[in-house]
Parts: sequence; C-alpha cells; structure tokens
Amino acid sequence: LEPAPPRDPEAFVGELTRHQGRLRGFIRCLLLRPAAVEDVLQETNLLLWRKAGEFAPGTDFWAWASTVARFQVLTHLKAAKR
Repeated sequence: LEPAPPRDPEAFVGELTRHQGRLRGFIRCLLLRPAAVEDVLQETNLLLWRKAGEFAPGTDFWAWASTVARFQVLTHLKAAKR
C-alpha cells in the first residue's frame, strides 16, 4: 500500500495523538486478550498514517480512525483464528 501523505502533517499527527487514548480504549473493548491491544493499536496507527491522504481535514477524525481500528481488530481476530 503506497502511503498517501497527509494534506497537513502537523494537524494529522495532532489528531492522531489526541485520539490515542480513546483508540486504545476502543480496541481494548473489542479484544479479549489485553496483550494484543498494543499490537493492534500500532497496526492501526501505521495504517492510519498510510491512509492519511484519504482523510479530509475538517471532518470527524474519530469516526474515520475508529472505523480503521475496528477493521484492524477484525483482521487480527481472523488471523488469530488460524
């Protein structure tokens, strides 16, 4: 996946930083194994950065980031099943 640079990197990093605790809590609620939370959070952060160019500044960052996180949790659970 070719990263799409954020339109405003400083604003993007600010939003990502501001929502880290909330993202961690959201992922924690979806996973049974606490040990997996940090891994999934890091995978989510990496994917959010790769997709940063898709985020439209001025829209709801939390809605976008939590959707990405939910799909990362599902990917993790699917992989853990195997």
